[in-house]
Amino acid sequence: PVVVITTESAPEDRRRALALGANAYLVKPLRANTVLATVKELLKIA
Repeated sequence: PVVVITTESAPEDRRRALALGANAYLVKPLRANTVLATVKELLKIA
């Protein structure tokens, strides 16, 4: 799985990353519970 971690929060940036193959898109500042939930979901499809 590919997780994009960025400071860019514009919707077009998210769409572009997902279109290029990212499985998740997280915007800084990160929250631990968000990161953990994302990783758990991605492990289900890995």
